[in-house]
Amino acid sequence: LLGYSGAIFDMDGTLLDSMSIYRDLGDQFLLRHGIVPPGDLREIVEPLSLEESAVYFSHNFALHMQAEEILQEWRRDIQHAYSHTVQAKPGVVNYLAKLRDWGIPMAVATLTNRSLAMQALDRLGLSPYFQLIVSANDVGRNKHFPDIYHQAASALGQMPADCLVFEDVFYAANTAKQAGFAVCGVHDESSEHSRGALLELCDYYIEGFPQLL
Repeated sequence: LLGYSGAIFDMDGTLLDSMSIYRDLGDQFLLRHGIVPPGDLREIVEPLSLEESAVYFSHNFALHMQAEEILQEWRRDIQHAYSHTVQAKPGVVNYLAKLRDWGIPMAVATLTNRSLAMQALDRLGLSPYFQLIVSANDVGRNKHFPDIYHQAASALGQMPADCLVFEDVFYAANTAKQAGFAVCGVHDESSEHSRGALLELCDYYIEGFPQLL
């Protein structure tokens, strides 16, 4: 994917094989508290933020817990995963090394809290490849808005059209595309349902990073 002078990577589901943390979070939490998760739980919580999900759980299950207590428990689970178990996707390290050898500056643009992101990226040895790691918290808006991509491109000294954005989720890829960035869709099991839309939208689409090596 030569021809670009900057690369911006989403983290979860793109660089890291981490979407299962969020996919399984609610089910595991309910089971731990002696409640059988309903079959449609994942569909219900998918569009919700972590905070909104905690409110939903507090109101809809016999947990006798406030949303804030639920959130604290979830955050402990998530932190443990980022600091101990989450792995980079196959081929990621080799591809980042390749881009670095080509002199292409790189940034991470993630919805995940910066300190959590750093725990995983540091542990996996990925941090040194990036000039910038920007979180939605830093920007104050999620990926329904292009601010995070613009901030990353600006920090890399690049115009949007000169940057290739790697995303696994359709709505985020669409935001970047509409803002003038080139986009490479990355397959992840969690976004299999939107593969067709990603293929149609993106300038490139990969099943995994090994195919770029």
